[in-house]
Amino acid sequence: MTSTTTPHIPAQAAEPNVPTFADDLPDGFTQVVREANGTRIHAVLGGSGEPLVLLHGWPQTWREWRFMLRPLADLGYTVIAPDLRGTGGSAVTESGYDKDNQARDVHELLQALGLTGPARMVGHDIGGMVAFSYARLYPDQIHKLALVDLATVPGARPAAC
Repeated sequence: MTSTTTPHIPAQAAEPNVPTFADDLPDGFTQVVREANGTRIHAVLGGSGEPLVLLHGWPQTWREWRFMLRPLADLGYTVIAPDLRGTGGSAVTESGYDKDNQARDVHELLQALGLTGPARMVGHDIGGMVAFSYARLYPDQIHKLALVDLATVPGARPAAC
């Protein structure tokens, strides 16, 4: 089942060690921090309609997408741009940086936000590896998948040079 409207997502008070990015937020977007997969994940969220998840590359954060957030929301999507584990406002952890685990972070974040059902997902660089793992682990939760600038697909052997 696709979520067609954005659920009420209350803004959370700033937490210690979570940077604020109010100057970069487009109109109608907010920051959220949720517990997901045993860690704290920060994301920027706005718009309404089908979920569209944007996963950043390395060494970027959600800010990689800041100029695209409002135009994508204007096209009728609920746009979610999380900071992957250990980047931006998301918690640094001692372990768990493998792509399957980070895909679980994203999956649980979407559940915590009440965004269930198939989502469109765009992953750039490392975010593309996480998006690929997400699609492999949760195929029924992906409506469309775009992978951009991937060095390699997780589990695939790179071509010989």
